Amino acid sequence: MKCALVIGGSGMLTDVSILLAETGYLVYVVGRSTEKMNNLLKKSNDNKNLIPVFIDYSNEQSLNKKIDEIIQENNTIHLIVAWVHSYAEHAIQSIINGIPSTSESSRFVHVLGSRSNLDKIKTELTIPNHCFYSQVKLGYMMQDDEKRWLTHEEICNGIIKTINNKKNVHVVGMLS
Repeated sequence: MKCALVIGGSGMLTDVSILLAETGYLVYVVGRSTEKMNNLLKKSNDNKNLIPVFIDYSNEQSLNKKIDEIIQENNTIHLIVAWVHSYAEHAIQSIINGIPSTSESSRFVHVLGSRSNLDKIKTELTIPNHCFYSQVKLGYMMQDDEKRWLTHEEICNGIIKTINNKKNVHVVGMLS
């Protein structure tokens, strides 16, 4: 069974966590809120493939320890989807550094806000050859001549398209 790690997977990325579990991944879902995690598990039809991980990803030591445990249990992490707030920007490199170099490459999908400078972020990261790194930039939608935030469903669909199409960069919605 393929192994996935979804950071922010009990909040905005709930639908991504559920879809990955329903398509055969064992999904470790990083979150801090018991309430959100319980809602995720209730929403899923097949929650045996969803493993709650209650840690604060801004605590790199705890995050690295958990990633090591997941890798020991599964030999690798095939897919990582990460929505990490800017206050924990060093967590991304820490996560990437934890991906083992195996014969099978790992996939890292980095979810970013509309104001993010994708090129700058990518050049600041050291991405090993065995890791395929993609960025998903979240924009907005127009509705009745008004800008609105993306729905969780629109975000999920954009992330899944990125995973399936193996694009380096994917924009969900529109950007100014």
